[in-house]
Amino acid sequence: MNYSKIKIAAQLLVAGAFLITAGQSYGVTYNLRAGVTSKTMPDGTVVPMWGFADDTTAGAGLGTVVVPGPALTVPPGDTTLTINLNNTLPEDVSIVIPGQYGFVRTANESVDNDSAGPYAGRVKSLVHVAPALGGNAAYTWNGIKPGTFLYHSGSHAAVQVQMGLYGAMTAVVDASHAYPGVAFDSSVTLLFSEIDPDVHAAVAGATYGPGPSFQDAELAAVSASIYDGLHAATDPTYAYLYSLLDPDLQASLLAGTGDHAALVSTAISELLGGSSIYNPDVMLDSMLSAATMDALWSAPEVNQPTSPVLNNGFMVRLNRLLLTDALATASPAVVLPPVNTMTSTIRSYAQYFLVNGEAYNGIIGAGGNNIFPSAGLLPGSRVLLRMLNAGMDSHVPTLQNGGDLQFVAEDGQLAPYPRNSYSVFMAALKTVDAIFVAPALPVGVASQLYAVSDRRLGLVNGTMPLGGMLAYLNVGAAVVPVNPMLVVSPLNLSFTATVGGANPANQTFNISNGGSGALSGVSATVVTGSPWLTTSGGAGVGPVTVSATVGALAAGTYNGTISVAATGDTGVTGSPKTVSVSFVVVAAPVLVVAPTSLTFNAALGGLNPASQTFDISNGGGGTLSGVTTTVVTGSPWLTTSAGAGAGPVTVSVNLASLPVGTQPGTTVPGAITVSAAGVTGSPQTVNVSLNLAALSTPLIVAIDTQINTGGNANVGTTHVMTGIPAGALLVLTTQNQYDGVTAGEQDCNVTSGGNLTWTRRVDAGSTSHGGSAEIWTAPIPAGGVTGGTVTVLSRWGTARAQSSVCYVVTGQGGFAALPVAANTANNQSAPSVSITTTRANSLLFGVTSDYNHIDGSTRTYLDTATERLYFNQPGVTTAYHFTAPAATIGSYTEGLTAPTGQSAGTAVMEVRHP
Repeated sequence: MNYSKIKIAAQLLVAGAFLITAGQSYGVTYNLRAGVTSKTMPDGTVVPMWGFADDTTAGAGLGTVVVPGPALTVPPGDTTLTINLNNTLPEDVSIVIPGQYGFVRTANESVDNDSAGPYAGRVKSLVHVAPALGGNAAYTWNGIKPGTFLYHSGSHAAVQVQMGLYGAMTAVVDASHAYPGVAFDSSVTLLFSEIDPDVHAAVAGATYGPGPSFQDAELAAVSASIYDGLHAATDPTYAYLYSLLDPDLQASLLAGTGDHAALVSTAISELLGGSSIYNPDVMLDSMLSAATMDALWSAPEVNQPTSPVLNNGFMVRLNRLLLTDALATASPAVVLPPVNTMTSTIRSYAQYFLVNGEAYNGIIGAGGNNIFPSAGLLPGSRVLLRMLNAGMDSHVPTLQNGGDLQFVAEDGQLAPYPRNSYSVFMAALKTVDAIFVAPALPVGVASQLYAVSDRRLGLVNGTMPLGGMLAYLNVGAAVVPVNPMLVVSPLNLSFTATVGGANPANQTFNISNGGSGALSGVSATVVTGSPWLTTSGGAGVGPVTVSATVGALAAGTYNGTISVAATGDTGVTGSPKTVSVSFVVVAAPVLVVAPTSLTFNAALGGLNPASQTFDISNGGGGTLSGVTTTVVTGSPWLTTSAGAGAGPVTVSVNLASLPVGTQPGTTVPGAITVSAAGVTGSPQTVNVSLNLAALSTPLIVAIDTQINTGGNANVGTTHVMTGIPAGALLVLTTQNQYDGVTAGEQDCNVTSGGNLTWTRRVDAGSTSHGGSAEIWTAPIPAGGVTGGTVTVLSRWGTARAQSSVCYVVTGQGGFAALPVAANTANNQSAPSVSITTTRANSLLFGVTSDYNHIDGSTRTYLDTATERLYFNQPGVTTAYHFTAPAATIGSYTEGLTAPTGQSAGTAVMEVRHP
């Protein structure tokens, strides 16, 4: 802890009547480190935990990881709190202090959701994080207000708070007032929490994951056997399990239809989450594993079929063991797939209950671990009880035989009307402040203990009674042993490193005197057989630094012990002590990429090919991180999307980004470099080939021509188009002998069956009394039309002769029908129009209506047009419908040669690939 400003110097700077420190504020800084530790429960169970250490200097790594975390105190007069967090854990960690409103936000303080992996879609962190395995982050609160607050991790909180990442943060108005108007003489912190050892073991052993039970994908290999057994129900085990299912599920199994894997998954989940499936008449002891027998004996109150404890965390685990054993010994036998030992903290089943990080060990007096304070409280004094609940469950602290408590604040908020009671309900993560007036001592009694327990009765240590969430308030003389007592904490240390990698950060344990008198002659010695383990210090009271050296160690788990003894003083109790040390050396990560080549096929100018993937995995041990994928220079048409670790990488091709001049019929090479700094097998190259073909010209697969010479208005022409393929394009060219002068004066109306949508693309008319010409299109949906037949009706609004042609066009990649130009020529102009195409290998469609009815039988078509219909009504009109291929991008003139005296409207449109 550091004070960012020196108050003493400020207080001395007084000159005359001027106090130059007025208006200034000060801050306090803590350097916390998140790391691994363990706690030994009173029944001997060693529970791996995560906690915080108070490092005096940031990055020094000298503090001891403890649970709860170090008490954070903001002294009177300080208004700013800064926490520098160094994270050595394998998950991202952050710190939040609910109730302190002055948090200095950064640009990325929004709720962070996982986007991939087993926790996709879940809240990952409430604030910015210190990244895993060595990351750092800083957190600052301004305007610190007095009160009692719980600080804890704001990342993956369901696991990390349970694992031990929490602690108390306090501030007061002054040395004698906790809140304005709330006086106190001393304070005692009671921080309540609980432990589910299965959660801790799963997190430490990397077998924690989402659930609640077996997953469909894991059951694929065994679903048929389980289904057959439950469906037939001939084996006694299967018959019994079948009888436990609800009637609807039994009916589904009897029907013998449906998704077998889904039915099996539903059946197993129902059995796991229901009441106990144990039946000693069916599940004989000889069928059950040692783990199952231990579980049955440890909780006899839930091992009967009539137990109603539905979805209880312990019940789910017990049923899973029973189901695994039963199916393995049934006929046919089925070995269920392995599952994570703990799937979610939703069904957490607390077995240890702690006060200030300790489960009561059942000892009152010397050796007792939950007596506060050790020096005693003065009778008649006002004691501020700071109560915090860091557990997942609700607790009800209750004072026994000590009178009432006066509750003055909740969650750091001063109560406007304090109330008296001997107990208070505390939900998860809640804090409560109460004043306890220490009672007078009876005559002749030097000290008196007052019990504070959880009214919900978390008074066990695992399966052992006389423990748990119980503490004593000590009024009067200290309860300490007469002789020196050797106290060592913690008694378990755990290191992790990579083969051939850097040594892990040093850790410490502390030697202290839990009794009276001087504790001397203490030494810490590494027991023979652990050359990788060394210590420094340990010649007396204080911290002992423990180091683990990787050296030439192969992958594996190494266990060592350190013996701590006070050999120079025979009156010391509690000597010797043993500190257990485990050192897990994992194999170094190896970068593996597969496949190392990808081939794409596409048509130049067509649609982009479908994306492909390659996979990045770890072929070694440890964690593969810091992976980057880089497209080699010169391949702008190639893009990737990937994370920073193992997993799939998506590779995409964008044909529009190919270099200008790229020709069809060629193969364009590209490459992607995958690298991870310092990792074996890095870098690797994924070679990419793009085979380019030429787009084919859209193909006309059907043509129908119709002529209406009767001059009847709204009669029009009708086309019956059959065999229309899905995804095709209907193109209609139509003309009318109308004495109009501008495009649009005479419009055509096109309708059809099949729920098609028609769009007029081009509308042309001459500038004098010439004909009108239009082109319409309608796309055929991907699902096609009923029967593949469409009837198309083209009608003009006046009684004039007309003609029309309907085309069915298909081709690769779909279509984009683009109107480009329309000709409104005068009497002397040519019946033609110029158009600039936008894609190679497109088709041009055109129609000309010549009102002056000059016989066009001797006309010459321009460019490469092919006449599909020539219609001449002497003295009335002449019509021409034509198509033309456009092999390259460029300008084309479509229509006919131009004798004088013409007044014509010509429309041309390009149909191309998108």
